[in-house]
Amino acid sequence: MNRTNNIPVGGALLGRVIDATGAPLDDRGPIDALAQLPIDRPASADTTPLADQLLETGIKVIDLFAPIVRGGTSTITAAPGVGLIVTSSELIQRIAARYGGCQ
Repeated sequence: MNRTNNIPVGGALLGRVIDATGAPLDDRGPIDALAQLPIDRPASADTTPLADQLLETGIKVIDLFAPIVRGGTSTITAAPGVGLIVTSSELIQRIAARYGGCQ
């Protein structure tokens, strides 16, 4: 069990499930990460959202009326029966295809 405030980082974590201390929870053995970083370190400067960078989704209505700031969060709300699930899945598919989502 990892008793320090460092957790493993990098490609070794892809597809793994860990807790807040960095201990694996998926019964696949120890994590062979090359690097460990403190869990309470400050965020790097390149992860902060910038208002001048918009995330282009390729869906005209969203890009025109409700542009999404790159690195920010967004929500979709609608009444029942208007295709909310279809819109959400299409948005996820377009963003993953355009920006090379993790596979």
